[in-house]
Amino acid sequence: MSLEITAQIRRGPHKGTLLVPHRYSDGKYRVSRTRFERDQVPVYLHEVPAWLDKKFGVRMSDPVTHRGPRLIAPGSVKITRS
Repeated sequence: MSLEITAQIRRGPHKGTLLVPHRYSDGKYRVSRTRFERDQVPVYLHEVPAWLDKKFGVRMSDPVTHRGPRLIAPGSVKITRS
């Protein structure tokens, strides 16, 4: 089973840009309830949906332009399992 987690920027000059979870140098992803680094929890990709259910946001970035990661609210994240 594969897991695809995406979001789209909804407003501004980059509206419509596809975002994916940002993988950090330790190979993990980050979830958090705030934008502050001290509150970020490192997790594996398959753990992200469970954290979204707990109302944590996920740090996501644009893989094409390599813009820095931003915290995306759980309601804005789309999860597809196939």
